[in-house]
Amino acid sequence: MALKFKLSHDRAILTAIAMLITGCILSSMSISFFDSMKNAGLSRSRLWWEIVLNLQILCGALVWFSFVERIKAATGARYYIRCAQFFVALVAVLLPVEIGLAGAAIGWFEDKPDLAELNWMILACLVLCPWAWHCRF
Repeated sequence: MALKFKLSHDRAILTAIAMLITGCILSSMSISFFDSMKNAGLSRSRLWWEIVLNLQILCGALVWFSFVERIKAATGARYYIRCAQFFVALVAVLLPVEIGLAGAAIGWFEDKPDLAELNWMILACLVLCPWAWHCRF
């Protein structure tokens, strides 16, 4: 039995691909972070971060191509709704870069964070989910 679904826009699949890539990056970040035996923080491997940043550029471009025509075609209040949807989608797919920047500012590349710091970061990421769900309409 084949699954049938209807896309509201043909390019919505691009944003779905970007979200899948972001999910894979976040999974690999969490696996490498929690499985390390030593007291190391986030990975300092230049090659790994090059791959992550290049994939993040790809994700941003996929989101851009998914929304650019919808934003141009919208008028009135729909224009602002489409802009909000684009902004939320872009923030959501660039989450690994945001975690990396926050980790650099806090010092997570040197030492692992305490459990309380990690809980605050996870809470901030989870707050994005209902916000993204609300802005999709």
